Amino acid sequence: MAADAAYDLVLMDCQMPDLNGYEATIAIRRAAGLNQSVPIVAMTADVVTADRQRSFDAGMSDYLSKPIELDALARVLRTWLRPAPTKGREPARPVLQ
Repeated sequence: MAADAAYDLVLMDCQMPDLNGYEATIAIRRAAGLNQSVPIVAMTADVVTADRQRSFDAGMSDYLSKPIELDALARVLRTWLRPAPTKGREPARPVLQ
């Protein structure tokens, strides 16, 4: 899928059958012509330090442990995604009540 379209960010399940997320990330990073800077975020139930390092060694940009906490997901999205530019107008501001 990564070869067929441009993505802003990839959430990569590390325990996929057949081709796990580590192997898939290595393949994405090695593929010619792909955007090598697309952030790839590991999503795994493995929470030991060695698995976190394995994610980074495979070429992933960040790491989330399962079950995913909304605050952690929000942090990762804020870190790696930039808001779309507005066209000549102020961005919408949330209404605080």
